[in-house]
Amino acid sequence: MDTTNDPIESSANVVRTTGSCHCGEITYTVDGPILKQSYCDCAACHKATGTLRVPWITVQQASLTIDKGEPSTVRGATAGGCDRHGSWRFCRNCGTNLFWMPDHGDQVDVLAGTLDDVSLFRIED
Repeated sequence: MDTTNDPIESSANVVRTTGSCHCGEITYTVDGPILKQSYCDCAACHKATGTLRVPWITVQQASLTIDKGEPSTVRGATAGGCDRHGSWRFCRNCGTNLFWMPDHGDQVDVLAGTLDDVSLFRIED
């Protein structure tokens, strides 16, 4: 991922928060530390989200629980970093991208706009 990282102070990074897709078919809980916050502006993120700069929070996969629904998976066809190194989890009903899962490792990137409390994303532009 092409990112601008902003590590959070360790005493303030443990959260319990929820999120969902646009239609509410898929809901999730994050219960654990936010490892980093970043933006990605690779070609894959452009195509997957329709935006030029995607805000993420990164957490351990074990901190993420899908409470309702079952995200679908797709690997994009661009040469962008995120398509080369992982796959997207999205709601098949409304199309909302929720997560990016790397091919290796134990972390997951959660699209910050899907959080119920978007104020958790705190990178200044």
